[in-house]
Amino acid sequence: MKAIEFGNGLAANAGESESRVVIFELGFPDPILQRRHVNPRGGFYYTDTEWPDYRTIGELDGRGKYLKEEYLGSMTPGEAVYAEKIREDHLRAEGNSFARWGIDDIREPRRLQRILTQAGLPIVR
Repeated sequence: MKAIEFGNGLAANAGESESRVVIFELGFPDPILQRRHVNPRGGFYYTDTEWPDYRTIGELDGRGKYLKEEYLGSMTPGEAVYAEKIREDHLRAEGNSFARWGIDDIREPRRLQRILTQAGLPIVR
């Protein structure tokens, strides 16, 4: 029952869900998922995890979005990396700090703890 109560359909993939479990187990505040931000070039950005009270955004970065054709569409890997850099610059310009982690960091929770602490998140429980 607790797993169902903890579940959230806003997670974009299993890695984001796994991240959220580890974030909870480490004692960090609960993040907001898929928060919308205006893209100054038009449209919107959505963040994987976000803590507005701490002005911190967290993103799970897998290799797939930069290397797999089904995620790249017509972009090259370099174009995908550049687009993500522009996105991050726009989100930082709003006054947010940024934390990025990968699957390996989730599987070694102390690494994720260090990443989130360095981004300014407190342990609250």
